[in-house]
Amino acid sequence: MEHKFVLAKGALKHKKRQQEIDMAKLRSTASKADLKARTLDLKEAKAKHEKDKTQKEVDEALRIQTLAAAACTRITKWHDDFPEKALKLRAKIQIFVKDGARNLKGLSKEICPTRFTFDKACMVNVAKTYAAQKDIVPVWCTTSFRAWLFAGKSQAMLTEPDPIHHFTKLVGSMLPSYTEMFGYEYQLGNLLRNNKMCLDLAFLEAVWRYSRKVTTNTF
Repeated sequence: MEHKFVLAKGALKHKKRQQEIDMAKLRSTASKADLKARTLDLKEAKAKHEKDKTQKEVDEALRIQTLAAAACTRITKWHDDFPEKALKLRAKIQIFVKDGARNLKGLSKEICPTRFTFDKACMVNVAKTYAAQKDIVPVWCTTSFRAWLFAGKSQAMLTEPDPIHHFTKLVGSMLPSYTEMFGYEYQLGNLLRNNKMCLDLAFLEAVWRYSRKVTTNTF
């Protein structure tokens, strides 16, 4: 009897030990499954972050490439839809400039909001290279704004290919009397230099300053 009791006691002890081993295995399996799930979640989170980041970069690049051109489109559409108002506006601005020339060119403390961060990857260099010049300062713009800048023509085929010349003409047609309305610090050359020689950014700042000046002081 005593021998059987010892055997039974030993069997129970081995069974308990086996149960402990089995529970440890289960915990280990659960831990591994949890670790695997956490790793998968982390991978999915990273993938989503990269996808969102890539999409934001794509969206920002698209915005950079279309913003200035879109401003030209909207201004032109307004002139086309309301030709009489456009003519009256031009006439009033000319009178405004003539009568208030001395007051128009005062220094302004207003800082133009940043429309986008300059990115060469979204730009093309339209600076004209002349044979006599060695160090040419790049002049940047997007392809969509370049179409407005050169009126849809090839720059290489133009008699006057200088982008600054065409930029001055474009601003003059879009924003009548701009150069007369603003002092030296906001003339187009300075706007361009202050915006890293980016025509898109310089144009957007010109539009911003012009619209605020006209809206505040004219009508």
